[in-house]
Amino acid sequence: MEKTVKIAGLFLRKNKLLLTLRFVTENLEAKADCDRINKMTEKELKKFLTLGETETVEFKESLSEGFYKTISAFANTRGGVILLGIDNKNKIKGIDPSTKFLEDLTNSIINKLSIYPEIEITNIYRKQIIAVKVIYSGPLVSYKGHYYERIGNTTREISKDKLRNLLSKGKS
Repeated sequence: MEKTVKIAGLFLRKNKLLLTLRFVTENLEAKADCDRINKMTEKELKKFLTLGETETVEFKESLSEGFYKTISAFANTRGGVILLGIDNKNKIKGIDPSTKFLEDLTNSIINKLSIYPEIEITNIYRKQIIAVKVIYSGPLVSYKGHYYERIGNTTREISKDKLRNLLSKGKS
């Protein structure tokens, strides 16, 4: 009987341990970005905003098609965090995180992408932003029948050849 081990929240058999270790290593940066959001002071967030968007951090002023595409990309690449309420010039606009808005946001992500990200409210400059944290999913995640990936600080649709290759091999 094969032994099953738990690493980074995943249950895997020992013959997949190398794949798991690679997964854990590749996702440390994304996890670090998410952890920084959790513990961030106003001063730290200012510095974070100065650095701008990265492979694992995206700013969105409001909900849009790009918001959902980025969630798909993060889930298909290394994970990451979207800071909702920050414009494309890294200016904090804020967002009203009413109970209804948060409920609608959660439901729309689940209904459109079938994933369950962590959603938190963060305060800065007396404004509120929402941090939507997405982990690497394993199975490919599509949005409206299209698959996305994160390349640098951009969200791109996965090419048909690459998608075919990923689907035939099983994503790893």
